[in-house]
Amino acid sequence: RKVVLERAMLLLPFLTWLLGNHVNAKLTTITLTKKSIAPSMGSSEYSQRLVKLSEADDFFSLGLRDVRDMAYLGKISVGTPPQEFSVVFDTGSSDLWITGYNCNPCGGDSRFSASQSSTFKLVNTSDGTPRVFNDAYGDGKVSGTQFQDRVTIGDWNITARIGMASEMSEKMSKFEDEGILGLAFTGLASYSAPSGKLPMDLILEKAKVRNAFSFYLRGEPQFTLGGYNEDIVRNDTTVPSIPLYGSHRGFWRVRATLKYSNNKMSFRRGGAIIDSGTSLLLLNDYDFVKSMMEEILKKAALGDRCGAVGGGIVCTYVPSGLPDIEIDFTTSDHNTQTCRLSSADYFVPFDDVAGRRYVLGVIYSGMSFSILGDVFMRRHYTLFDKDRHSLSFYDLGPSHAPSGWFGRALKIAFFVAIGGLSLIIAMACYRRRCRRRRGSSLAGSGRTAGPVAVQMRPPGSSGYSMVQSQSELAQ
Repeated sequence: RKVVLERAMLLLPFLTWLLGNHVNAKLTTITLTKKSIAPSMGSSEYSQRLVKLSEADDFFSLGLRDVRDMAYLGKISVGTPPQEFSVVFDTGSSDLWITGYNCNPCGGDSRFSASQSSTFKLVNTSDGTPRVFNDAYGDGKVSGTQFQDRVTIGDWNITARIGMASEMSEKMSKFEDEGILGLAFTGLASYSAPSGKLPMDLILEKAKVRNAFSFYLRGEPQFTLGGYNEDIVRNDTTVPSIPLYGSHRGFWRVRATLKYSNNKMSFRRGGAIIDSGTSLLLLNDYDFVKSMMEEILKKAALGDRCGAVGGGIVCTYVPSGLPDIEIDFTTSDHNTQTCRLSSADYFVPFDDVAGRRYVLGVIYSGMSFSILGDVFMRRHYTLFDKDRHSLSFYDLGPSHAPSGWFGRALKIAFFVAIGGLSLIIAMACYRRRCRRRRGSSLAGSGRTAGPVAVQMRPPGSSGYSMVQSQSELAQ
């Protein structure tokens, strides 16, 4: 019995480990990794091949910080000597701003001190007053004054016009970032492109790489200057090129068609923006989103414990048996590339006091266009190419998250082990009690109700005796 009990106890740490919630937000350093690139394939082959830089060029990767799968922050420095900030690398905007010394309310911890920078220069209007800025985002507004100073990313520094935030909306002040680095086109810039080039355009020139960059948002997230990181994408992999839709001076916008089960919507009205600064998929077709939510609630198993909450869906596990979201893009050579999102991709994990939950990462936007944010980009390693006005999506495969069936299997295994352990303990205690009673009966003692006196030592041998109740004996 002792051996069986010990073996049963060994199961507990293993089951506890399986059922535990592990949150791993990784933060990598700003040190850049330099890798050689294979020779160029030529512009005629670009639409079907990975980005190939000239033999003399390189690509450079910058680590990003994953904030609970809801935002990705990179480090930049401003001023002389440099003051460091964690900012959102945002393909949905074009200006660069950071939090100022008097910003209230503001998120993050770092604040820019103009008096500590020898290269700081305030930008004034014609009448000598400080020039202000006002930027608006989906989560609110930010305002402050404009200035000029040195910006450093990795090994390169440039002189750029920057916004120094002094105030922002309450919702934005609750985020962890300390600014935004806009990576769209100059048509969206209010102040950060006085020379016709954005800060990142100037950095790419300094690095002597193609005016292109990519986002890898799995595992240890990274932002790569100059193309794809070929440590992640094989050199011989075919990745189509998706041409941009509309003006090349604004958003990274494409045309596409989205399908879910028997429902279908087109991104032709307003297109779809590929936005690294948006966490979810924001779709502008109300009927499509409504029918999708109804189908998920209908198909989700009882054990998944899904429910409609605040216009979305929250589940205990990633629901099993749900169809993929399919997005069809038209490539530069007029073929179709289908990008898929499994339920493990479009359900986003979050943690609260009750433990880990999964929220549907698709919502109705109410805007004239749709947005494919980090939910899409985590599955598809995305290349943004300004030189060719195009995007490329490399499929990394579905995310891995515990489905309802897996979670229920773990629960069943846990309760079976606990039940078996309880049965073993109960049997051991019962046999022990019966053995004691049998010995008492042989001594001429009848069964008694209530407390039973158990003399542990002969009187006087150790100076005490112990009285235990039947319930204590069972324990």
